[in-house]
Amino acid sequence: MLAIANAACSVQTEEFNSTEASGSVHAVLRVRRVEMLDGAAQRTRPQGEALAAFVRVPPSVHPDQLLRIAGLWQEHPEVGQCAVASSTVDATWDEDESGELIAAESVDLVTEGNVHALAPHAFPSAYDLLRGVLFSSRDQSALGLPENQPYELVGNGIDLSLPATDVRAFSASPKLPTGVRISNRPFEDGSDLPAQAVLDFSWESETATTDLIVVSIVSDTQHYECSFTDAEGFGSVPLTSSAGQAVWTPGTSAQVAVHRVREAKVAHPQFAQLRTSFDFSIEKSWTLSDGTSRATQPQTDTAGEAHAERPAP
Repeated sequence: MLAIANAACSVQTEEFNSTEASGSVHAVLRVRRVEMLDGAAQRTRPQGEALAAFVRVPPSVHPDQLLRIAGLWQEHPEVGQCAVASSTVDATWDEDESGELIAAESVDLVTEGNVHALAPHAFPSAYDLLRGVLFSSRDQSALGLPENQPYELVGNGIDLSLPATDVRAFSASPKLPTGVRISNRPFEDGSDLPAQAVLDFSWESETATTDLIVVSIVSDTQHYECSFTDAEGFGSVPLTSSAGQAVWTPGTSAQVAVHRVREAKVAHPQFAQLRTSFDFSIEKSWTLSDGTSRATQPQTDTAGEAHAERPAP
């Protein structure tokens, strides 16, 4: 299920330049598309959701911190690393450090032959981090959110100044992951995996991009992620966290997803930064057997560290 505003794990931040005494304004666009695979390896109706926000960040706060804690920007583990995602945030926040979500008359995502209109929603943050209006999809249909296509973000009447400002910004979505294999079997096939210390994944890589492949395992108790460079085409996921805890208990089921993630933070004439994030994934429920493990050894003694080791044929 989509959850467009999740807290996530910390990664290295990127600097920005702003000399405005009132703070800086950042535009955020997040697009997600999920194709679920049922037990018969059939793709169900894809789900999708988009979110756009225009955020005024006070000068005393780094935008990465505010957007991450407010759930408007999801961050993944560093490449080659794994982490258990946490929804815990520091609720201590100075009122003077709160940000503002700037209103607009309309916000649309335009792709070839389609206009995906975003609806305004009031956003009173539980931690008083942000207040105002953000814009998100009217439903969870993936119609209008195609893969491997150019996107245009069109914002009309944004209250950045007087008179209100119209904004155009361009980006492009990635392809959905294809040719994915888990433990040397097609991701679409089967529903049971033998108990093992490491899961090997491979996929058809997109070598001309800087996209990430993020493997997520979501059980009843936790959300575990490992990040890889898309161009590698393969990676190994240890089923023990850096704290030495099992992330998937044999005999239980979990939602396993393979995400192709494309992110950018770029300058824009009307904003300190334009941030875009596309997360296109395939997902399926798998059961980890409580029987005998196959002959697979961890690639290292360090738990919680992902490995780009090509699985044996």
